[in-house]
Amino acid sequence: KSYCKQTIAHNTVTVDQKTQNNFDTALAETKFGSKHFFKADDEKLQGMSGRISGYYNGVDMQRSIILAELPEFEKPLVIDVYRIEADQEHQYDLPVHYSGQIIRTDFEYDVESTLRPMGEDNGYQHLWNVGSGQVQGSSLVSWLHDNSYYSLITSATNGGKVFFTRTGANDPDFNLKSEPALILRQSGQNHVFASVLETHGYFNESIEASVGARGLVESVTVVGNNEVGTVIRLQTTTGNAYHFAICNLEEDKQNAAHRIEFDGVTYTWEGAFAQI
Repeated sequence: KSYCKQTIAHNTVTVDQKTQNNFDTALAETKFGSKHFFKADDEKLQGMSGRISGYYNGVDMQRSIILAELPEFEKPLVIDVYRIEADQEHQYDLPVHYSGQIIRTDFEYDVESTLRPMGEDNGYQHLWNVGSGQVQGSSLVSWLHDNSYYSLITSATNGGKVFFTRTGANDPDFNLKSEPALILRQSGQNHVFASVLETHGYFNESIEASVGARGLVESVTVVGNNEVGTVIRLQTTTGNAYHFAICNLEEDKQNAAHRIEFDGVTYTWEGAFAQI
């Protein structure tokens, strides 16, 4: 109850280190998410999106997941675009619980010499703060699990931070498994977390062989975001750039041609989402 039922224990945004619906079960049972879109007719570009409103006072959320097969990549990319709109500034924490051993980051971080909990309540009291680093522009964390490498690349604004955490704090009876998690932290009013999970390479422990330990995605950037749409850019180490657009309009207005402009550049597409 003190951890597993808290929002921070799940891979979803926690606002101001609080649990959704003030941890009120009766209140939570009166609310539910709504479908924004679901498209799976194209095997090379599939997507789904949902919305929630009022789980935190004055905060609306829209999360879109796109599965994209691109010729340059050995495995499909999982693109996660988490859009937040609020009536005032907040602290947003996006946890990513994973299995494996971290092998690389593209930012400097400090490891804590003395372990302390991430907070005092709402599940944070059970997370050790193992280390952290400041990020801006984009952050990359790679880890090895079984025979594959995984890289999580996430957009970041100035003042962004990545925490390396592990469950087990304030747990004298050892009820919690000791498992790692990243927490991507940003502060502001409206924000978009744009992330790409890339599966790459191969590791064979028995013969000590490693291939493709570094992925191709170098950075992820939110080009722009408004009530019509969100555009993100993926930059690769080979010099290629891929743009994806997501329609933020109501479902009955999605299946049309869309046109938006960010920083003097016009982006056009048709439908709920597209590679542009």
